[in-house]
This record gives sequence, C-alpha cells and structure tokens, in this order.
Amino acid sequence: MSPPAPPTVGDRLVEAIIANGCDRVFGVPGDFTIKLNSRLDQHPGMFVGTCDEQGAGFAADAYARLRGVAAVLVTWGVG
Repeated sequence: MSPPAPPTVGDRLVEAIIANGCDRVFGVPGDFTIKLNSRLDQHPGMFVGTCDEQGAGFAADAYARLRGVAAVLVTWGVG
C-alpha cells in the first residue's frame, strides 16, 4: 500500500480560498485552468461559470462588495 499523494498547489489554493471565506469562484474554464476547475468541482456550486472574462471580473467585484472576498479563475490568450 503506497502512501497518499501529497497535496498539490491546486489543492492548497482551493483550501486557501475556502479558508478566507470565499465560497464562489467566478470564471471561464480553459485549457490552462482545467485541473483547478476539477478541484473546484469537488465543492458543488463553488465554481460559477460566466460567458467571458470581463463578466467574471464584474461578477466577482459585485460578490466581493457584498461578501467581502471573491475569486476569479480565467485562462489567458485568445479564445
């Protein structure tokens, strides 16, 4: 029996987001963020998909104004 795998950066990032009181992450899934999106999927309803990056930023801004903290997850590049 092998020991459990050590936590990844993605695991630690999701833990930190939750520990700081953020229960929603707004964004657009992309090829460079897919592994982190799969970690967020372990917390149903935590990831809120938006139509584009600007919409994710606006949603997170409004959410942070109401709740005090928010997070955005987007990739880079065109399309």
